[in-house]
Amino acid sequence: MHVIDHLIEEHDQVKKVMEQLTEKPQKRLFEQLRKTLDQHLGGEEEVVYRAMDELPGLHRMLLEGIEEHRIVRRLLAEIEKLEPKDERWQAKFKVLRENVEHHLAEEEGQVFPQARPLMDEDVAEELDVRYAEAEKRIAA
Repeated sequence: MHVIDHLIEEHDQVKKVMEQLTEKPQKRLFEQLRKTLDQHLGGEEEVVYRAMDELPGLHRMLLEGIEEHRIVRRLLAEIEKLEPKDERWQAKFKVLRENVEHHLAEEEGQVFPQARPLMDEDVAEELDVRYAEAEKRIAA
């Protein structure tokens, strides 16, 4: 599988879980989202962003992406300490969702379309294998 297609599939899963959490906040589902995002963001930075940084014209967008990851991680840590019925949980989750959706839209609308034509198919498939391995290692 092309690594970009894999990332987009994960983006879709994250969006669905965030929608469910917006409709019905629950600790267990939030923990699932946090773990998924930890793996996704870590694998993206460790494998995909490093490889894409070698492609022309992507460096600045990737730096912005890493900063957005940092903000998402901070919000996840803050929300994790709260109970879903706490009004601060609701406020922080709304900000988290807005940040994540903005980040995913930038990747899918700008980064990926610029990177895909520059990536050899075999390289993209190898990156996907390495990305999946990084996610598993982060999950352990």
